[in-house]
Amino acid sequence: KILASVEKAREQSAESVLSVGSAEINDLSFNRRYIMADGRVKTNPGVLNPAALYPEGPIDPELGIIIVKNSSGHPTGGFINFSNHTDTKGGQDFSADFPAYLSRALKAHFGETFVPIYGQGPCGNLNHVDIRTRDRLTSEQIGEGLAKGVLGELEGLKDLQGYQLKTKSEIVYAPLQHFTPEELEWANQTNPENLYDENDFFRRRRPMKIRSLDRMRKNEAIPPTVPSGEWKIPLEIQVFQIHKDLAIVGLPGEVFVELGLAIKEASPYKHTMVLELTNSHIAYVPTREAFSRGGYETINSRLAPGGGE
Repeated sequence: KILASVEKAREQSAESVLSVGSAEINDLSFNRRYIMADGRVKTNPGVLNPAALYPEGPIDPELGIIIVKNSSGHPTGGFINFSNHTDTKGGQDFSADFPAYLSRALKAHFGETFVPIYGQGPCGNLNHVDIRTRDRLTSEQIGEGLAKGVLGELEGLKDLQGYQLKTKSEIVYAPLQHFTPEELEWANQTNPENLYDENDFFRRRRPMKIRSLDRMRKNEAIPPTVPSGEWKIPLEIQVFQIHKDLAIVGLPGEVFVELGLAIKEASPYKHTMVLELTNSHIAYVPTREAFSRGGYETINSRLAPGGGE
């Protein structure tokens, strides 16, 4: 069936033009890690919390846009890249979240045969909650806001010519966090006591993280060459060049926005779209600085400080 789908796609393929560009959207994503009045960092400190002084880091406001047009110039599909957690609906229902509303809005504009693809940018420390207001963005508002950004930029998109498709993949051996045999024994208990004097949420997360690290050691990690060394996990980094001005980067894990911004800043391409959660899910990929401050994402991360860099 997979082969048949590839053959069908090839049979239906046609000459197309890619148009690329970006828009800036500053009101649909927010850094969720806050510096508190006591100097600590807290994730999701609560709406209108007076002790939450300012966000620890930035957002990435860039909305990356690729529109595919047929020979007559009509848009037939698109690739949309933005940094925000696709976890905005809430509750326990399965949901396609805000990309579904983005898709619906684009199809309403271009026609039901339009094929939109959403690529999630690095957003390990971002979400949709602006704690400075009681109003919480809905999935529909975010999706329709992104669609508005796409449609508003159509006239500014640049048609590409002379495509140069290239791909490259590299394995990075990232250091894993350490745990002791005693900690593993503790984590494997049915109801482990509060070993670290943490709140109930962290008390559930930390044993889960340790068990996950143990599975990584057994199944995929590389043992240290010296007793004092670090276990490392092989992770695939991918780059797709579509044009001399356009590249797409694939990173594993829930990557902090600062790391995605650093890639964009250092990129030789005019347009660089960075995706997270590609190929493998390794939980959070914080910055080294974030590890020094602690917080939920660092406790739940499997990587040691410096792994993201």
